[in-house]
Amino acid sequence: MRGSFARRRLYGLLASQVFSAGSELVAGVIDMVVAGNLVGVDALSGIATVLPVVIGAQFAAKLVASGSGYLFAKYQGMLDAERARKAVGLALTTAAAVGLMIFTLASFGRDGYFELMGLTGPVREQASLYWRWIFVYYSLYPLMQTMWRFVYADGEMVTTAVGGALSPLLTIVLSVVFTRLTDSAAGVALGVLVGMGTSDLVMMLHCFRRSNAVVPRWGFSWHGLKELLSYSLTDSTAKLCQCAF
Repeated sequence: MRGSFARRRLYGLLASQVFSAGSELVAGVIDMVVAGNLVGVDALSGIATVLPVVIGAQFAAKLVASGSGYLFAKYQGMLDAERARKAVGLALTTAAAVGLMIFTLASFGRDGYFELMGLTGPVREQASLYWRWIFVYYSLYPLMQTMWRFVYADGEMVTTAVGGALSPLLTIVLSVVFTRLTDSAAGVALGVLVGMGTSDLVMMLHCFRRSNAVVPRWGFSWHGLKELLSYSLTDSTAKLCQCAF
């Protein structure tokens, strides 16, 4: 029925998803567009070389985040709050571990990767500047994406829509500002870090609401991890294929 609760809820959640998809699209292309126009071809080449590793980090994050919201919604629908809280605790713990792994590999694997790709001169310099800051963001990305899925699954429309709408705007503006200030590929990475990070913090305001059901029960279970990954594999595999391509 027109104006019904179900219809309003559907449209609200649809808007949140649209804004979120838009923010991911912006984050994926704005760095190359800004760097190519404001810095030059060396910055563009450096970012393009780092891009497969970035997509690999996105795959690792989605391997946890994609299934977390489904699992939480499943137990909430079964009116099993205890298992829902355990799912939150397990997913957040796993996401933090994945973020730490991304940070460690990025810190110690950069030079080896650049040697493998044959990067030298100004292109390598620009790639190094971009790498330094973009993987600070992608170390936090698994945790932020997992939390976003929980908030969305908890039915919070306004906060996720505002966060999703805010992130592309902030990222574009800040990427341009930081790139002009640094005159390097580091500027676009800083734009993504601050812009996307700010929208993630806005989204997490839901955790302070009385209606918030995203309350973790800390613990680890191999069975729970297997169930989480089984829900995540379909969505995350697309990123793995994109990384390989």
